[in-house]
Amino acid sequence: MILSKLRLFPAPEQRRQTLAALRSVQGPTQAEPSCSAAQVYEEDGPGAAILYVEEWDSESEFREHVRSELYRRVLAAVDLSKSAPEVRFYDVSHVQGLELVQQIRDSGRGVAPAVKPRTEHD
Repeated sequence: MILSKLRLFPAPEQRRQTLAALRSVQGPTQAEPSCSAAQVYEEDGPGAAILYVEEWDSESEFREHVRSELYRRVLAAVDLSKSAPEVRFYDVSHVQGLELVQQIRDSGRGVAPAVKPRTEHD
């Protein structure tokens, strides 16, 4: 899985334009078969950033997306950041859910995991 995370810092007068650019990409990107998420978040407080996150199941399709005309809108939003944007791409090979929290908490107390492993008979 490829996780793309862009944290942008637009000037107040360019905030709406930045959000509009990212939201115009969000729907079409989510419609791509190997895109599992495309989300726009707004932070609160002074200097509030805008966060744009994409999750892709296929690295090759993510690369194709970055080369697309649609992604030019994302790059235009990056250009509106008044200070250096935080741009990160993660190649994730292993994903766990809430079971990891339970496993960590249980192992720290010497308690056997409450989640019963599945067997062939289950």
